[in-house]
Amino acid sequence: MEVTELRKNIDDEPVQESERFIKLNDVLEMCCLCRAQLYKLMELGLFPPSHKMLSGRVVWLASDINIWRSMKAEAFKKKYAEKLRAAKEQAA
Repeated sequence: MEVTELRKNIDDEPVQESERFIKLNDVLEMCCLCRAQLYKLMELGLFPPSHKMLSGRVVWLASDINIWRSMKAEAFKKKYAEKLRAAKEQAA
């Protein structure tokens, strides 16, 4: 399987077998956000992207959420915002 076919984390590395997927309600609780805030941050490139599963569920990678939680907002924006916006535009 080619690397382009694999899910990638926020650092563009293929998702490892040991990676945990986190459901929306758990992400909201972990990050102390409401649903609207989370999706607004994602739209602005200030929150890790979600991943759609075959079942139609949306999940986040635990490692991505932990990175977001560990960084100050400005540091996250500086390191990831442009990359996330570019990925979103490319997907559209």
